[in-house]
Amino acid sequence: YHQITSSDLDFLDQLSASKPQQSYIEPHTPDSQSIHSDSASTKAKKKKTTTKPKKVRL
Repeated sequence: YHQITSSDLDFLDQLSASKPQQSYIEPHTPDSQSIHSDSASTKAKKKKTTTKPKKVRL
C-alpha cells in the first residue's frame, strides 16, 4: 500500500529532531501501556505528587 521512501525517512528525521524524543517515540511504542501501568502502581504505593506531571505526559 505504501512504500517507505528516502524522502519519508528524511521527514521522520526532521520530526524527531524538531520534537522532544519522548513525545515523538512514545506514540509509536507499544510499551506505552506497560509504562502507564507501572507508573500507576508506583503512584498507588508511594503517592508522590511530584511524579504526577511527568507520568501523565508519558
